Amino acid sequence: MGQCDSSNPLQTFRVTRTPIGTNPASLTFGNGQQGLLGQILDRTNNLCLTDSGVLVSSTYESDYQPVSYGCNVKTVAVTGHRVSLEECTKGPYPGYEWLFMPSFTYCTNPDGCDVHTEDLVTTPPQIANIGNVDLTTMPSITSPEELIQWFQDNDVLSLYFGGDVNSALILLLRPFALDVDDCDNRPFVAQQINVVNYETIISQPACIANIFQPNCYPL
Repeated sequence: MGQCDSSNPLQTFRVTRTPIGTNPASLTFGNGQQGLLGQILDRTNNLCLTDSGVLVSSTYESDYQPVSYGCNVKTVAVTGHRVSLEECTKGPYPGYEWLFMPSFTYCTNPDGCDVHTEDLVTTPPQIANIGNVDLTTMPSITSPEELIQWFQDNDVLSLYFGGDVNSALILLLRPFALDVDDCDNRPFVAQQINVVNYETIISQPACIANIFQPNCYPL
């Protein structure tokens, strides 16, 4: 592997990842690649990607690849928080304010989904911002449904790009997406950056500290 070149636009951002509860200061060179908690840093100015808190508008275009498959063509104005580059201060560790969330399945029927399997819903993989969330307030999560509720109660937002290719390219933060089959949720879909981590999280459901699944990838 060659040296990083900050003049190359493809190498501008450095993404370092760590398991929740593991101080990134303890990571050794080359090992900051796994874990669901991440820092996204601009190498050119040592600033971190964060939620600006500024409400802006962009466009969702359903014919934008790769989010268009199976969707009716439409263009819809959307609003959300603009992302910005700021000092690395937010998160449980400085700048570590992003959760690289895999897809997980939950039940939308209060009576359960043992019978009503049609009420099982899967979230899209997404990159969620927890910079303004105190992780120590996280309750004892015992189910995927409680995890969803926790995201909603804490107004967790995820990166959203709907393909506004004909004007300013605006990357937004919008409320955590709940259903990957919803066409309007397709722009939340995020690629996993590390192949090893991706292979792990597709073979094991996500969980909080092995609580609601005995064999899972702990958040």
